[in-house]
Amino acid sequence: MGKVNGARPRSLESITALLSHTLGDATARRVVWRHARALKLPEELTQEEALRLLERIAKEDGIVGITARFAKTRIHLSG
Repeated sequence: MGKVNGARPRSLESITALLSHTLGDATARRVVWRHARALKLPEELTQEEALRLLERIAKEDGIVGITARFAKTRIHLSG
């Protein structure tokens, strides 16, 4: 994968992987894909799109929102 606008692209699967360690594979996949569809995002995301997706997920209650906030930090740090 090459870089897009200085940041490497992210797949929905990679975003799912960031959440699955805490939420489990099935829940992470369901949450990521539901929000990606709502935002009409492609399967390959720019960093901006990945952060927008995680910001939306972060608004959920409980462990889902908390996990998304940590994942956002990881995206910011990895560039």
